[in-house]
Amino acid sequence: MTRRETFEVTGEARLDIETRSGSVDVRVGAAGRVSVEIDSSAADEWDVSRFGEAVTVRPGGGWRSRSARIIVAVPPGTDVDVRGASTTVTLLGSLGSARVRTASGDLRCDTVTELEANWASGDV
Repeated sequence: MTRRETFEVTGEARLDIETRSGSVDVRVGAAGRVSVEIDSSAADEWDVSRFGEAVTVRPGGGWRSRSARIIVAVPPGTDVDVRGASTTVTLLGSLGSARVRTASGDLRCDTVTELEANWASGDV
């Protein structure tokens, strides 16, 4: 099942993603728009919301949601925060600051203004 949500933003966007396992791909897209796609057997259980210029993606019901592939298109310069347990993270394009924390998985990153990565195992 795939779920898609789109939000219009007017200022500097922020993206906050929390997931248990799977993959997170954040890509630079159109200015003024954040588009979220969740591919999971439980896609409808995820909490996807916007408060001000911040878009948040979290599993509904805590950490019980299954593995997911999350793809997000954000405006250039967006700040990104990703937390996971077993998550592969890819950051493509020119983003703002990035904070990535996960126990295992790989991180691929193009261009960020600042990177904080906390990893137990995997390649960065």
